[in-house]
Amino acid sequence: MSKFIFDKNFANEIGFDYNKYIDPIASKLSEVSKTPFFKKQVKKENKKKYKNYTTFERYRDNEIEKYKKISKEKEFKQFMFAHQMLITNTNKNEQYNLNNDILQKAKDTYLYFFYTQKILEEKYTNNSDYVAIYLTLTTPSRFHRYSKTTQKANPNFDENTTINEAYKLLNSSFREIYKDFKVNRKFEKVEYSKVIEPHENFTPHLHGIIYIKKEYIENMKNHINNIIKKNGLGEEKLEVVMNDTSRCFSYLLKYLQKSTRPSCEEDFHFFNGWKKANRIRVFTSSASILNREIYRKINSVTKLSKDLKDKNAIENVLENCYIKTKQINLKINEDFDFIKVETKKTIKGNKVGRYKVIVKKERINKEIFLGDSFFNVLNLENKGFKKEQILKGSLENFEAFLFVFEQFENIKLDKKNLLEKYKIFQQELKNYKKTSLYEMVFENLTIKKVGYRIVDFKIYDKVKKELIYNKKDFELEKDLEIKNPKSWSYDYEKELYYENFYGKEFFGLDLI
Repeated sequence: MSKFIFDKNFANEIGFDYNKYIDPIASKLSEVSKTPFFKKQVKKENKKKYKNYTTFERYRDNEIEKYKKISKEKEFKQFMFAHQMLITNTNKNEQYNLNNDILQKAKDTYLYFFYTQKILEEKYTNNSDYVAIYLTLTTPSRFHRYSKTTQKANPNFDENTTINEAYKLLNSSFREIYKDFKVNRKFEKVEYSKVIEPHENFTPHLHGIIYIKKEYIENMKNHINNIIKKNGLGEEKLEVVMNDTSRCFSYLLKYLQKSTRPSCEEDFHFFNGWKKANRIRVFTSSASILNREIYRKINSVTKLSKDLKDKNAIENVLENCYIKTKQINLKINEDFDFIKVETKKTIKGNKVGRYKVIVKKERINKEIFLGDSFFNVLNLENKGFKKEQILKGSLENFEAFLFVFEQFENIKLDKKNLLEKYKIFQQELKNYKKTSLYEMVFENLTIKKVGYRIVDFKIYDKVKKELIYNKKDFELEKDLEIKNPKSWSYDYEKELYYENFYGKEFFGLDLI
């Protein structure tokens, strides 16, 4: 798309007096910008801005802006999709626009986490046989670019580590804590909740609560310390709460609010960008109470959370709904046919509740072959690697290639395994053997992906004796009438809209 220029010709076309309004401003700006005083002031302001900045502060500012940009670009795609699509209710012959309110979505997510954790907390609050253990886990020094205490560059930092790897280490370590806990060689059930949040240097750390029987306190403390030592983790806090498990909930809620309930658009974009760029799931709980999408849809149709004062919205949905879910697990064979593997049925809620909810889901396991993408990515230009250098055995260029490959395919590769294969490829080159990078590394490269989709969703009102929601009544279609958005809910929508459709220079004039 060619860039739009707001010049005199365009001004004449729309009947705008360019000479009267724009020329005087442009002349004055040009005149002022050439004065020694102006140049000196700009230089002075820039010096003043960065004079007292440490390397850490500059790094932090740059990373925050990077994550904000990532979030804005991703959310803008959602905004444009919502703007260009219509939902048609074929039963009532009505059409609706999709909604994409980022702060409302963040609030709904926070409330869902809050209600879920509250149910788990209430389960143990008055149970004298159980205690809660609150703990904070941090990653080893090699994951931290800057020291937490001095904010200076960390000499132990490993450039090859990533935030996603740090997150996976915390997750797997916490999973060991609750899944591998044994007493007298017998596994004991452990319920838990955890929240992930970023350090000042953006490395993640984990806050968690685990609930165990009182007599197992020492066993669990030893178990936790053994895992921390084995995985080289840091431990900032480990506290056993005997008689007031709700205090643990307050701890966790504080961090949950920081990460999932932003006060403004800019805060949302920072954390949203950090979370999405590094593939981080912020909140997890063992309380399998009600699927978030199912809860959201029921609540949207029935308005059961409206005007609730001191009642838990999820509990209210379960009290008023009888929810039957059927999940069909499928896999895709070599001929790309869907093969049914098994069927699972679950029932939740109250059988005598007002609403009967029927949900049918599909879980699809598929193996994706990545070999064809090897050539597509390898032939890309200006992406930070050189094809010729990779084929000559440059490890640095190959690592850059793998990074681009992940971004291009939106996947996570087993880099350790691929780098080991590439080192064999390098050795073959040194021995002057005829070898193929594709055959050695990528020919049989596949990854497994799991996807879910809701294929049927019905809500029946037993009081009114009518079907009040049927997923099959709704169709999603593209709005064929091209039109500009009538209003902007957030600054990023307007900013990226004009940048994408008219060019940065036009939006920079701030004439809109």
